[in-house]
Amino acid sequence: MVPVRLVHFSYFVASAYVVTHSVSRSTVAKNRSSQGSSSLDGILRQRASSCKERRSQSVLSPSRAFVDTLIWQGLASVIIPGLVINRTCALSRLLLNQVFRRQLSEGVRKWVVTGVGLGTIPVIIHPIDRLVGQPKKIGALPLSLWCSFTPTQRMLLRPLLEVQHHSAKSFHQ
Repeated sequence: MVPVRLVHFSYFVASAYVVTHSVSRSTVAKNRSSQGSSSLDGILRQRASSCKERRSQSVLSPSRAFVDTLIWQGLASVIIPGLVINRTCALSRLLLNQVFRRQLSEGVRKWVVTGVGLGTIPVIIHPIDRLVGQPKKIGALPLSLWCSFTPTQRMLLRPLLEVQHHSAKSFHQ
């Protein structure tokens, strides 16, 4: 019922949204990281303030923000909905062809399949958000773990972080 070109165009639009959102998040992360200090003290202050704000302004590297957003938005906006809607339409088409082949004309069956596909969209939005959000929360575990440390524990961990910070810094240079 819906021309294949229109379906492909909808995937293009959704993919363009994902890439644009990823670039936007990367730019925000770049602006936030340029505001902070690059020293370990600056990083520790950023982490402490992030803990207070409950990760509302967590600081990611621009590349990490881009990749994170690309993966999670790609899953939530393009891949999973496309797969679910496609399989729902295929199943409804199969059932309609088997059960109502004689009662409904091919044109009516196509309209029903299109309606089922469009009707699937509002039903799958929240489950997909929850499904995609769970691994993302697990990925944020190090920051939430850092937030659970007391100031004394953070002070004791500081030498370990300096070693990791310097080795990561030399790796990137």
